[in-house]
Amino acid sequence: MLRLNPCFRVGNGEVKFVSANPSYGIGFKEAMQKALDSRGAIEELVRGFYGKIRGDALLCPIFERGMERHEAGQGGKKSDWSHHEVRVCDFWETVLLGAPKFKSRSLLQHLEVDEICPLCPFHFERWCALFEASVDENFGGERADIAKKRARAMSIAMQRQLAAQRGGCPFAAVLDS
Repeated sequence: MLRLNPCFRVGNGEVKFVSANPSYGIGFKEAMQKALDSRGAIEELVRGFYGKIRGDALLCPIFERGMERHEAGQGGKKSDWSHHEVRVCDFWETVLLGAPKFKSRSLLQHLEVDEICPLCPFHFERWCALFEASVDENFGGERADIAKKRARAMSIAMQRQLAAQRGGCPFAAVLDS
């Protein structure tokens, strides 16, 4: 029987028992995950997440059309992913770190997108799945869990707000379950 020697990982003021053998302490993957504890970590998460969005056949066209419409209203002509990512980083920095950077209400932008392409529960579910995968690939700990829970809660709240703005939604029963 192959026995793997355990080791310790020290970081962020804590010591963790790490082993490639799952019967010892925490696993290697968990030990290598980073905390969502800085703007840099949030930027890494958002870059990875929007990389997934850009490669997603369902969500990418919706994001691009929404950004093009927003940019056209601002005098621009094409979608600006980098501007959007900075705003999303500001949002998550406010949510996860308490930095007062994001003060906008996103419902208006989502209403504009909803006019172009009605957003349905499967759009939000795909968004959540990609976000959670982006978190889980590189991040762990309490703030990573908070980010995933907040993303799910925001998804549900946004769906309800959009349904209310539309005067109802055929998917309301799904949202209430």
